[in-house]
Amino acid sequence: MLWLLVTLSVFEAAAFTSTTTATCYAPSSRARRPQHGTPTTLSYSSMTSPGTTSMDISEYAERDIPSLEQWASEVVGIQKCDGFQLTTGEAAYQQDVYAMTSEDIPTGTPVLFVPEALIFSADKAMEELRVPEMEQAEKILFSVNAGADIKQYYLMIKLLMEIEKGEESDWFPWLNSLPRYYENVVSMTSFCLTCLPSLMKKIAVDERLKQRNLSSYAMKNVPWLGDDIKNDEDIIKWVFQIVYTRAFGAPDSEDLRIVPMGDMFNHASDYVEVEPWFDEEGNYYGYSTYDISAGSPLRISYGDSSNPSFMMARYGFLDEDSPATNCKL
Repeated sequence: MLWLLVTLSVFEAAAFTSTTTATCYAPSSRARRPQHGTPTTLSYSSMTSPGTTSMDISEYAERDIPSLEQWASEVVGIQKCDGFQLTTGEAAYQQDVYAMTSEDIPTGTPVLFVPEALIFSADKAMEELRVPEMEQAEKILFSVNAGADIKQYYLMIKLLMEIEKGEESDWFPWLNSLPRYYENVVSMTSFCLTCLPSLMKKIAVDERLKQRNLSSYAMKNVPWLGDDIKNDEDIIKWVFQIVYTRAFGAPDSEDLRIVPMGDMFNHASDYVEVEPWFDEEGNYYGYSTYDISAGSPLRISYGDSSNPSFMMARYGFLDEDSPATNCKL
């Protein structure tokens, strides 16, 4: 485990510093992977809307959290328990925004409610979008052996359709609140990969292959999208990151779902504060699992914490609080 931590420290130092490109910079607040100085702003006509998309997706764009909270409570009917709030961690540019409570919460309290109509579901997306006109698009997907990721593929298409609508999308405040900066393997440079331990490197290669398979090439025959967004590698890669870091399997179902506001819970390795649940209509509830003290984070489990390589590769963090760790010595 010590070898893994030392290796990761070397990797982390290498991954977010560079002197090879004069037009890049890293902010002084912490060492980060360099970013080009010109913001990446989406602006193009939509197939489904006469308006335009205008959203800054550059890595250090500020996340609009106030608009998200207003949208959630006043527009779309998301309900939160007393004390539930979103807070910003120490990372700059609001890169770490997570749920916590400012009041004590008893065991079994419904912490969060999200109506079914707001939830992005792979099954719903496939039911809506998987028509005969998608045959050529799916042939490309299966030709690169990416058929196992078909649920994520349709979630990506659904999100791209909403992004294409710009501010006319019902989900625009949520979309504009999402992180642009990631520290997982998909965001790494090629040099970063050479610094990884062998097991993590294998997982990294697999993750990056998924992203390449679901790039603009896989979108080129999708009839639901305009040509501009289908050829925009930056936005497609960003949507890939959203789907693979924020979509989770629904209990007692093979569906994959992204729950706006429910995706603001951070990860806990052992004692999670919140347990997700869906009723028969597909509405989302998050219930407290024990008596939670004021000032505590509200967290869920992202998966098996004893596999630090996967957590680092997919989500970009090493779970130092895991009660057990599986590693190769």
